[in-house]
Amino acid sequence: MFSYLKTVVLALLVATSTFAASKPYSGTVAKSFPDSADGSILHPYVITTAEELMLYAELSNDSTRTMNLTAELGDDIVFNEGDASTWATKAPKYKWVPINNGQIVKSIVFDGKGHSISGLYLKNEDDNQGFFGYVKGKISNLTIKNSYIDGNDNVGALVGSENGLVISNVLVDQTVVRGNNRVGGIVGLSQYFTISYSSFNGSVNGSLNVGGIVGAANVVGSQNDSCSFDHNSNYGDVAGRNSVGGLIGRFEYSSAKCKIKSYSYLDNRGSVEGDTSAGGIAGYFYVPERYTMGYVPSLFRNTGNVSGSYSVGGLFGTFSFSTSWSSGGLVLKNSYNAGDISGKSNVSGTFTQKTSFSTVQNVLQVVNFGKVTMGDSLIAEHISYSDPERYCDSLGTDYAPDSSSEKLNKGYPLFLGENPKYVYLKGSGTEEDPFIIETEKDFLAFGKHASADVYKDNFFYRQTADIEYTNSRPWKGIVLDRIVYDGDSHKISNLISDDTLGGVFARIDSSATISNWFLENVDITSRSGAAAVVGRGPKNFRMKNIKVSGSVRSTGEGNSLGNVAAGLVGQTTNYAVLENCTNLASVDAYGDYAGGIIAVNTKGVVLKNVVNRGDISGNNWVGGIVGNTNGKIIWAENHGTIVGKRYVGGIAGIGRDIKIAFNRGPVSAVDSVGGVAGRLATAAYVYSAAEVNADSATSVGLLVGANTYNEVFMHKNGLVFQKMFYETNLSDYDAFGKIVKFLDVSDTAGVPVETLKSSAFVEKLAPFFKADKDDVNDGYPVLANPFEGKGTEDSPFLLQDKSDLMVLNMLLTDSVYISFYGDKHYKMNADVTFSSDDDWLPLGFVPKDTSIKNNYITPGFSGVFDGGGHIVSGLVIKSDTAGFFGYVNEGTVKNFGIENSSIQGGVVGGIVGKIKYGEIENCWNNNTAVYGREVAGGIVGGGYNTVLNRTYNTGTIRGKESVAGIVGSLMFQKRTVIANSFNRGVVEYAGPSDNTPKLAGIVAAEASDAFIENVYNVGEVRRYGIVVYTIVKTNYAGSVGKNTARLKEDDNDPYGLTAKEMRSKEFAEQMGEAFAYDEKKENDGYPILSGKNVKPTGIDPVPKLKNILERPNLTVTVDARNVYVSGLKSGEMVVLVNLNGKKIWSGRIAGGSHVISVEKPGAYVLMTKSRSVRILIK
Repeated sequence: MFSYLKTVVLALLVATSTFAASKPYSGTVAKSFPDSADGSILHPYVITTAEELMLYAELSNDSTRTMNLTAELGDDIVFNEGDASTWATKAPKYKWVPINNGQIVKSIVFDGKGHSISGLYLKNEDDNQGFFGYVKGKISNLTIKNSYIDGNDNVGALVGSENGLVISNVLVDQTVVRGNNRVGGIVGLSQYFTISYSSFNGSVNGSLNVGGIVGAANVVGSQNDSCSFDHNSNYGDVAGRNSVGGLIGRFEYSSAKCKIKSYSYLDNRGSVEGDTSAGGIAGYFYVPERYTMGYVPSLFRNTGNVSGSYSVGGLFGTFSFSTSWSSGGLVLKNSYNAGDISGKSNVSGTFTQKTSFSTVQNVLQVVNFGKVTMGDSLIAEHISYSDPERYCDSLGTDYAPDSSSEKLNKGYPLFLGENPKYVYLKGSGTEEDPFIIETEKDFLAFGKHASADVYKDNFFYRQTADIEYTNSRPWKGIVLDRIVYDGDSHKISNLISDDTLGGVFARIDSSATISNWFLENVDITSRSGAAAVVGRGPKNFRMKNIKVSGSVRSTGEGNSLGNVAAGLVGQTTNYAVLENCTNLASVDAYGDYAGGIIAVNTKGVVLKNVVNRGDISGNNWVGGIVGNTNGKIIWAENHGTIVGKRYVGGIAGIGRDIKIAFNRGPVSAVDSVGGVAGRLATAAYVYSAAEVNADSATSVGLLVGANTYNEVFMHKNGLVFQKMFYETNLSDYDAFGKIVKFLDVSDTAGVPVETLKSSAFVEKLAPFFKADKDDVNDGYPVLANPFEGKGTEDSPFLLQDKSDLMVLNMLLTDSVYISFYGDKHYKMNADVTFSSDDDWLPLGFVPKDTSIKNNYITPGFSGVFDGGGHIVSGLVIKSDTAGFFGYVNEGTVKNFGIENSSIQGGVVGGIVGKIKYGEIENCWNNNTAVYGREVAGGIVGGGYNTVLNRTYNTGTIRGKESVAGIVGSLMFQKRTVIANSFNRGVVEYAGPSDNTPKLAGIVAAEASDAFIENVYNVGEVRRYGIVVYTIVKTNYAGSVGKNTARLKEDDNDPYGLTAKEMRSKEFAEQMGEAFAYDEKKENDGYPILSGKNVKPTGIDPVPKLKNILERPNLTVTVDARNVYVSGLKSGEMVVLVNLNGKKIWSGRIAGGSHVISVEKPGAYVLMTKSRSVRILIK
């Protein structure tokens, strides 16, 4: 009989049939294992004969030995020959004694390596009987076959009893297991309950607690807080009296410490016979408290016949839970029985219950296909569908039809993957090879199986064609853990759904990225939470370039929060970013929370460039963009009609931050209603040109309706509204309704329509609005970017003068603006000079505002800033985290210099204060003074996994703790690359004399914390009047990295070079193509950057960099006038110069060694790419 699970196990153990037949046991014990084996993890015992197996058993049973019992099989082992099925009456020659036959548990590790042990014979009245007696540890990749195991209590072919054992890939075949209480085909008593990919075939007989895999699982939880029992199957016949199951006799918890991590893919094919509590999967199943189940039991399948007297079920004989389960929550799903079930009373095709709870609430997609008989009465006929697809539809996403001609599973549903002919979709679901959806059939398959367990780690999809939904069945929303779906600018049209939650996706739990998709003319009706794309969003959620049209509505059968409705997303409770999204659909929420884009978000959402043109209606918390949010809205517009009762607004019902937005749709409510928001904390560059209607006259405003002092998203001292305008001739209300207290209101006024549409007025909203010259907004101002360009890689925003930079400064130092502009591309077109009167806040750094409750810090600049080779000069910057940029997070700064400026703060860099996972390329600090109370760097203050390439500093860098010419500190000791760079500026300690600061010419960190190549330092590193020239921090004086150099500190310094040597053409050549000889003495004669785009060669595979002097590669010896060079790579460049810098000889070494003849005596320097050696010719 075919089983995918059994095939997997057999495939892993196929090695048992590929070797010559093993010799049977001789009756002796091996004298010893090789001396190299001591039973440790590193040096396990390798067992190749039955005699060595007996030796291992003797060692294990030695009461004085409690450790070093690690072993693995090197060959198949035959203990007895003959047919084990006859050994009940005719014993074979040799009896097996269990490994660790005592009453004290021992820890073992046993790896079968795909081999088998056959012919075990054990028959006695003792407890804890099996191949192993009483153990913990790990057993894997083993077959036990043709064996006979007979004991009293706690009896299993593999293990009698375990308390802390992990079992995987174990097959017990053609084996008889007998006992009294707790008798299992593989394990008798399991207290750890972690068994996977294992199978039994044979017979199991006992009295109490008898199972094909485990007799009794009494999970104590003291050893494990994350148990698992999955991908296990039984093909043997199981018989007993009470608590008899195809896989488990009895399962129960003794402690609430253990949670089930996985309880799925269980398959029984054998017959089960018992008296009380007999089931195809388990005889008796009990969990005392609901919270102890961290995983819903699922994907159980029984096709064996089950018979008994009382409490007989196709899946479970007795299925028992505490009353805490009765309040709801699934306890079983996606399982079926196809065996014939018979008993005298309390008989079911699936399970019988001991504790009363609602099977409608707590059981999902559990089906019986088998014949069920109770006494003389036929309860259920055997079911056979002519359409195998109907099987799968009734069982959920993890099944495929048994549609092959050979009927692999008697025609009953197969687990996905069991049928080798079944193909889900083209592709493999990886980022490089996503699943492809190009037809309606593909889309339906996606709907059926995307949430299947077998595809949970393959979650990348791409749609390659427009698809029309024509299926007669309404779409059922998909429930997933995570997904990346790229619509590739295609659409799904005419989708119909009437599911409980959501639209295409009912719920996504962990993370999702959905992009480039148009859901056209949807008809979404939900009983609790309705949205076209996602009903309930995940913890980490990104959506970009999405458009929806049609209608979305909730019908009110859920709770208050469940009755939400939105065009795109119903609910999000964690971080989410929605960008370039448009809703054209009408949205109607039966209860509270309705929005064109999102209905409700409780934390961290960013909505940018979002548009609603659909009509939105609901009860409370209704908005054109979002019903209720504690997040940010920027670049938003509403044109739809908004209707609700309380907290209703054209943009948001309740909002926290709204900037660069307008409302053109009429708004109506009973109370707390505003043209922009019903309730709002901060806003800027916003206007409303819409009629506002309300029954209340006190909480209504043409901009904001009401607010209260103690809202969690409010400023403690009141509200901040700037540059907000409204059309005066539409309603008689004021700008603001019931507002407790303002913190700041500026440039906020009502104007007549003629003024609002005028070009002169648009200047008040500049640079984020422009006149409606194309008449796309009935003459009202339309949104506009503040710079030329589109902010993309192909069309970056152009920064052409100081005014553009000042606008950029506003955008990248505000927590709302940066959420929209922080990931864009920028390019400078000119040098810019500032004065000391200009206020400059470091870009990307937004200090936490302690006046706001639950405020969160900006993610930093994550875009690309291209200086175009231009400079900024004259800046005076003072900030806690300071630099031209304050904080760069996964962003890039390139081709940019800062000159003749002054920067002070806590963590300070000339270009960037702090950078994480970013790149600095071709940037420089020329004569800019940097001072840091904590960290100071000429280019970067603090770096974290960052690449700096082609950078230099000539400014003076001073600080009190960690100070360097290029990078002040490597935060958290993560790997940073510094390449093709130099420092010529002074690095100086400016703290008290009792401190031990980190100072360096390049980076003030350990040599192992960075990959450094093609770098030199000639800048003085000063501390207490002492001058050094170290590359890394001062307590490391040796050479570091790859091809690094520095000035000599004195004549006795063996590592440095003289100024003359470092000003030579040969030295410039040695530094690589990124450098050039300073012919014009622009850099005091030291090598300058060549302008060539040379990239770092890469990080060494070994994280820790070696001191170059420890490398035994280069050997230089002198004999008379001959210089012998060896230990180099073939073809490596070597240059010999005199102390005047004149080249004496240069060339590439063939074969790794060479002899250089020198005509004149004197001192010379031999240079390779990575080293310089001073030699004397006499």
